[in-house]
Amino acid sequence: MADDPATEPATGNGNGSDVSVAEARIGISAQYIKDLSFENPRAPLSVMQNESAPHGEVSIQVRNRPLGEDNHEIVLDFTVEAKHEGEIAFIVELSYGGVFTVTGFDDDLKDIALMVECPRILFPFARRIIADAVQDGGFSPLLLSPVDFLKLYEHREELAVADA
Repeated sequence: MADDPATEPATGNGNGSDVSVAEARIGISAQYIKDLSFENPRAPLSVMQNESAPHGEVSIQVRNRPLGEDNHEIVLDFTVEAKHEGEIAFIVELSYGGVFTVTGFDDDLKDIALMVECPRILFPFARRIIADAVQDGGFSPLLLSPVDFLKLYEHREELAVADA
């Protein structure tokens, strides 16, 4: 049975690396709200009037802070500013973090794991917190669209190369 390819552990990652898939691991030991702010400057008018849904902009930043050899704090920073007829309807700021243990990756893949895969794990929880805060502020829940963290990572890398 050991010769059956379906039961053999996968090795490599398609780019010539000898990293075993079984060796590469991402573990999460904690996740938490670091900071949460909701501003509703037009209240109570904003919730008393039958206004159309506000439109806004969402900004997302990903931060990585090493906590030791394999442990890292990954923080997603969200800023949502919604306006109605040119006036601010609400502002949400959320810093949502997690402590991750990332092992078995070479340096390039470890950076992608930290800046792409870890944020993917945190995002649904942060999305729910934002939706609840907006709803608790008197508005319809704001359901953020999924984020392409790989594209954000690649954009950050392009900027770093351009600045060098």
